[in-house]
Amino acid sequence: MGNDDLPYALATAEEIQRFKEHVRQNGFGGKRPTPRPRAVVRPQQTPAAPKSARRTKRPKARLAVEVATELPTLRSDARPVIIIGGEDHQQKLDRIIKRTRIAVEWCGCEEGERIARRVRDHHIAGLVVLDGLGGHSKLATLMKATRESDIPLEYANKGGIESIILALRKIDARLFVLRSRPIRT
Repeated sequence: MGNDDLPYALATAEEIQRFKEHVRQNGFGGKRPTPRPRAVVRPQQTPAAPKSARRTKRPKARLAVEVATELPTLRSDARPVIIIGGEDHQQKLDRIIKRTRIAVEWCGCEEGERIARRVRDHHIAGLVVLDGLGGHSKLATLMKATRESDIPLEYANKGGIESIILALRKIDARLFVLRSRPIRT
């Protein structure tokens, strides 16, 4: 085997140095190598806070989206849900409507007879009774009407927004079950 058989295998140190200099100035003549992705430097994680200092509430934006998607039966129903008991709190009512995107009305206990008529005529999707903020004697006719007409009735603890939304979730589930029942003839 002579020098002609291995023309590129052997190179002098001077030729290698010239080639390196050429690459530094001009890059490779042909296809450029694809750049490697840079390593992502993440900030160091801080140690977990003690249990007493941790937040227990979820972020409000996430909760609003979560609740809005959880009431499909009530959202598809054009009839309103009525909250009964306490005083009409317009700000609270607006927040409930904004978070759930369903039709909600707030009525006092004195309007029990009028609402009972609406229940019997099936103009209401469901009822939320605020526990502790209305007399059961005033709501007796209303409760009887909901049982007769199979309208869902749920209790919410003293008018808190979260307890009202929980009651709305229960009403939504009950309406879904009522709609999926076969019709008896």
